[in-house]
Amino acid sequence: MGRVSLTTIERWLHLPTPGGSDDHLRADHAGSSGLFQILGSNATHLARENGLRVLWEDRGGEFWEDLDAGGGSNDPLYLRWEDLDADGVYVRFAGVHRVRLWGETAGLPRITLKCRAAAPSTYTVGVALVVTEPGASPISRTAGAYAVATTTSTSITTLTATLSTYPLAHLEGIGRDPSTRAIEERGDHTVVALWVGAWCTSGSSGGKGSLSGPTVFLRPPDPYT
Repeated sequence: MGRVSLTTIERWLHLPTPGGSDDHLRADHAGSSGLFQILGSNATHLARENGLRVLWEDRGGEFWEDLDAGGGSNDPLYLRWEDLDADGVYVRFAGVHRVRLWGETAGLPRITLKCRAAAPSTYTVGVALVVTEPGASPISRTAGAYAVATTTSTSITTLTATLSTYPLAHLEGIGRDPSTRAIEERGDHTVVALWVGAWCTSGSSGGKGSLSGPTVFLRPPDPYT
């Protein structure tokens, strides 16, 4: 048999296995190259999709704090990350998460923040997704490891912020000792820490921004959709 391609048509093709002559995978059946291409496509598709998932969700809330001095560039460095539960401040630590490379492509999945938001009249609301290595503050994050989206709409609108490149922390040895936890797979664990924040240029509780259902999830890498 020749080499089987590891490409995929990016959807699952069902192969019937009811037994009898219609069973493509019956015992002692000589498989064709087409059959093995379908099997390879299915396996590759599952390997890619297995790494894509929702990482974090929140109900959102109201806020009015603006970026601190120097925030004119919409850089979330100037968000009040230290005030996780303060009135008028919306900043959240969205956890540390395992990120696998996307199947056999070894591409880095995109991390996307999607939410619904509205701004008070004449003002701007912004949302930010920041990625750091575990244990690092978003204030000390790698330059460019963030994405923002803004709106001036007073009606609820969808905002999306996506990161295609970001730092991965390689945690060697985790999961390799069966006495402490099950081995998930060979190799290092690659992890990221995520932060989500929002600001409103009113800077006053008299002009509140609103955020609903912020969700962070993984998407296929560029150029895939």
